[in-house]
Amino acid sequence: MDEQKVKDYGLRLGQILSKYFNHPSEKETGNVAKGQMKILVSLAEHPEGLHSGELCPQLNVGTGRIANALKELEKKGLVKRVSDEKDRRMTLVFLTEEGHKAVEDGTRCFLLRLEKTIEGIGEKEFNHLLLTLERINDLNARLDQEEKNKKEAI
Repeated sequence: MDEQKVKDYGLRLGQILSKYFNHPSEKETGNVAKGQMKILVSLAEHPEGLHSGELCPQLNVGTGRIANALKELEKKGLVKRVSDEKDRRMTLVFLTEEGHKAVEDGTRCFLLRLEKTIEGIGEKEFNHLLLTLERINDLNARLDQEEKNKKEAI
């Protein structure tokens, strides 16, 4: 396949995904920005709390961005930070009651939009999309493993 065609496909895919995942109804739920919602969802999956540093690899963002986002979320009353009893130098982050409500609202908004999308293109076509995306993920995982094996061989 020629290089320009690959670039065009990449640009088109990026634009399509960006429009879907950055739709205004998804981007903000009340006063919670999209990136902040990802943090809230991660915390909702860990009722025992998380150290702020544990969020970085999960969300693929740096410590500075996480620290700023947690500061904003704490100001909004959506998270609380508590000293870790096992290690006082560390801080655990938890969702507040308002944080749980924001996650529920965001999830409801996302699922409503997803349902409308599925209804719009049909379940058969949507399942085909999922299968194609799974194949792409499998292929990328295999390519990543091949690259890792090449680096280890050097």
